[in-house]
Order: sequence, then structure tokens, then C-alpha cells
Amino acid sequence: LKSSDLAWCELPTPMPRSRRRAAASSDVFKRPVGSGPTPSRSYAPICTKKPASKTEEALSKGTTDTTMKRGRPRGAVSGSVSRKPAASGATWPSGVPSSAVPKAKKQAKKKRKSDSQASQDTEVFFKKLRLRASDLGYSFPTRANRLATFCVNPLLVEEYVWHARHTRPLLHDAVAALAEKFLEHKKVHGSVVERAVYQHASLCDLVDRLLVKRPLVFVSAEDRYMLTDGTTGAGLVEQDRFRRIGTENEDAPMVLREYQSYDEMEFSALLSVSVPTHFINPGGRTNRGEPSLCERRGVYVAMVGARFERKNLMDWKHMVVTKNQNSTANGYGEGGDPLLLGWAKLYGVSHFVTFSEVLDRSKVDSGRFLDLNPGAADSKKQFFDTRAYAGRCELIAETFLVEANCRARELGARAFCHIVGLGLGVWQVSEAQVQIQADAYGRVAKRLSIPHIGEIHFSWFGDCSSCDRIESGSELPTADAWSIPCFFDRRNPAEKLEQSHEGPPWLLVAQYAWDSNGYPGNEYWAGSLTDSGDPAAACCSFIGELQNPDVNREALIGANTHRVRNGELEPLHNAL
Repeated sequence: LKSSDLAWCELPTPMPRSRRRAAASSDVFKRPVGSGPTPSRSYAPICTKKPASKTEEALSKGTTDTTMKRGRPRGAVSGSVSRKPAASGATWPSGVPSSAVPKAKKQAKKKRKSDSQASQDTEVFFKKLRLRASDLGYSFPTRANRLATFCVNPLLVEEYVWHARHTRPLLHDAVAALAEKFLEHKKVHGSVVERAVYQHASLCDLVDRLLVKRPLVFVSAEDRYMLTDGTTGAGLVEQDRFRRIGTENEDAPMVLREYQSYDEMEFSALLSVSVPTHFINPGGRTNRGEPSLCERRGVYVAMVGARFERKNLMDWKHMVVTKNQNSTANGYGEGGDPLLLGWAKLYGVSHFVTFSEVLDRSKVDSGRFLDLNPGAADSKKQFFDTRAYAGRCELIAETFLVEANCRARELGARAFCHIVGLGLGVWQVSEAQVQIQADAYGRVAKRLSIPHIGEIHFSWFGDCSSCDRIESGSELPTADAWSIPCFFDRRNPAEKLEQSHEGPPWLLVAQYAWDSNGYPGNEYWAGSLTDSGDPAAACCSFIGELQNPDVNREALIGANTHRVRNGELEPLHNAL
């Protein structure tokens, strides 16, 4: 692909070194404090040419005013230090006396050396990513969103590497605690196969498995799959191969050492991945990876909705009540299976009820359960546990809002949150799920301090127009004095944002519907580019490489996972 083919990007011409330093200070993707040397190149937008802000003009003039407006901490130096020796008695910008010139020159020399080393590290890491992406056993169905095609100059290379290094998996603290109990239980009570695999496993090891031990594609109620070697099939037809993983009846290649079990999928469905990325188009369902005007960069957060395609498994097991499934013999009820009790408490209920409890209206809250097939005989009825489902939605909502707030804070920006309905397509079992999912964000927001979120947009939520009784266009209250405007609309995830001249710039933080047992994009790898939001997300961004465990190996690991705890993020391994 020639540079001329990327005219839609308006690729910038190289800038002089001094201008790069000045422009870099205003970009929302500059490195956070403490994350290493700041790149010497700017991250100026390439989709549109924005006029210089007042801050940039001050930088170019060497202004030394240390009282900055919003988006810059007090005491920050807005000018650049001259490398020429100062006259005797002169005062350097930010109040450094001339007697400190030798020390400052030494520090400047050290910084140049550090910047040079950082540049070399960037080039080495980029080559590593490019080699891995070009040496996979499977092919990409699109080209414009490949690093080999897109990164045509050093600036884009530097940005791409920054994205790769700042990709991070996310796990809610409550889910992490249950996962640890799951490991302890399996080490003692698991099958022979499970005990052998989990014998020395830590929580980080389990998260490694959840991120890596996946088929390339995993879709439909028949568990249709495609492996990285091109093998295809339907697990349900093949004597339910995926359900047999982890048992003595598993058979190669579907064995626990190579693929996650259905028990593990319950956890991977609550594991998210946050990916800073470039966008090549607005991300509509039928975008097919064709470049067009869009928001140039943002953060794409992969999250999984509740899957009800397989009866008696995953979310069905936890939230749908049937006569054959919900019995004391299967571990349901107050004194039931310890893992089922753990999942129930995770979702905010004391236990998963038996079928007889639901029929006996005096024992349960009748408004909690929705009849999924009114008119059917009692023995054939199915009920949907709205309270357990709401608890699951709140875990997802808290993870997303905390991540959006932290990303914006790290980058000196305001988060523009794009939220989509998760599991509200073919996986949906009740129309009530739409409103329950939207309301979860309102309840969670009231418990959080998230001042770096500027707006929340619920996209394609059907006829739903309110969030916890807050109508579209109104403001959502939070735990502190901050309130957030929320809207219900039908925008695409990476539509161009209108940057305001007042306050910090927007940072797009968009959500996309991922799957618990497939690579990012899922159907994308089979060439089905318009089947769902998952392949559409892969087509409009670089998650096919940045979120790919075969390419970005350093980021897609348990040791790089961050847990959501008390409204903040912290490394998973630090909290063990």
C-alpha cells in the first residue's frame, strides 16, 4: 500500500524536533507519569488538522507561566529550556538559577541518551510485533487495519507500540476472589485431568489460560469452531466436545491443556481487555475494514454479555430456572454446591433457587422471576432470574466505568463513553434484559467517584431511553458532586468527536461485544465480517493484532491483568 492510498488519513509531514516536543504535551495519548520516557514525537491528530490551542501557542513562545488551565497540573512548566548557557545571574524557566546549569546540562544529556534508548526499544518491539503478525498460521481477511499496512512512518510506529504496551486485561475484584476459590476447589475436588492441570496454578496462571486457550472462532448453539490450524467443526455434533474438556472423556485436540473448559468460560465471560488503538472507520456493522473519516484514536474495551445459547451451561445455569436443572440433586438451593453458592453471592443473591421455590410464591420475591413461556404447564415452565442478571450487569458496568475514568485521568482527558448492549442479540432470552442492563450503569455510577468521565452514550439499546430512571439528555448522578450527561442514540463507536476549546480534550472509550471463547473479532477470522459487532470491531480497529495473544504476547497475560477494586485499578499480581 502506497502513502498516496492513505489520503483519508492526511498523514502529517515530519515536524522539526522543537515543534514535536511542544505538540506532544497537548496530546491525550502522551505517556502517563511514571510510565517511562516521553516519546519525542507528537501525537497530533491525522484525520483532521486542528488549529494550535492557546497552550500550544504559549509553548512555542516559551511562556513560563506555571499556573495552567484545566488538563495541566499546577506547577507544570509550559516552556522548553534553552540549551545555550545562560548569562551570569539569569533565571531559567520554572525558577532554576544559573548556578544549576552544569547539573541541568548533565540531566539533558542523560535524557537524550534515555530518549535514544527508548527509540531503539520501540523499533525492536515493533519489529517483534510485525514478525509475529506475519508468521501466524491463519490469515487476516482485511488489510487496511494491519500494522504492516498502516504504520508507514516513524510517528505511526511509535503510536502503535504505545498502544500495544498499554493494552491490559481487566478483572473485577469479586470475580478474582471467586476464581481463587474455584482453583482451590478444583485442586481438591476436580477430575483427574483438572487436578493435573491446576495442581500448581495461581490466579495469574488461570487468567493466562482464559486469554490464550481459545479456538480462533467459537459461535452458535452448536459450538461451531475454527482452530488456528484451520480445523473446523461443531462441538455439539461431535459428542459435545467442548463440554467434555477437563473430563476423563476429553479427546485431542480438545483437551484441557490446550483449551479452556466450560467451567472456565464462566470466568472468561467476565474477563475484559482494554485496548488503545487507532481506528480506520467509524465502526458500523457493515464497515468491512474500508477506511473512512472517523475518530483517529481511542480505547476499545472488549466485554462479554450473558450467553444463553447452551442450556444448563454458563449463564443459563445461573439465571434460568427449569424443573430438570434447578434441583437439590444438581446443587441448587440454600445448602447447595459450593461453587454455585459462590456464583450466586457474586451476583448478589443468597443462592440459586430450586424450581419448587419459584413455584412456591411465598418463599421468593415473585417480581424477581420472569416467566419465559407463559401459558405452558408448570412442569415445562422456564423462569428468568432478573436479580442475578442485574448483578452480572453491574460487574460489567463497574469494570467499564472505572477503566474509562482511569484512562482519561492517565491521559489528561475527558472520557466519551460509548456503551453497547452486550448479549442482546441472538443470546437474549428476555426483552427485559435491555432495561436491566442500562439501569445497571446508573446504579453503579451512584457508588463511584468518576469525575474524568464527560459523557455516556448508550448506543442501539432498542426502545430503551432511560438509565435508572434518568432520561436521555439528563445527567447521571455519581458518588460525589460530579454528574454525567447520558444519551441514548444510534451512533457508531468511532464516529468523529467534536473537540471543545474549553477543558480537557475528549478521549473515546468504546465498548464492543466480545466472546468468552474466541479471538478478538471471532467470526472475523472466518471471513464473516458483518455477522455481529465483534467482527465489525475488528474491521474498524487494530484489535485483531493488539488484542491477539499470538501477537501482543507481553500484554495478553495474567501478570499484566488489572483488577477493579474500590473504584480504582491495581495490578492483579500485587493484590494476591
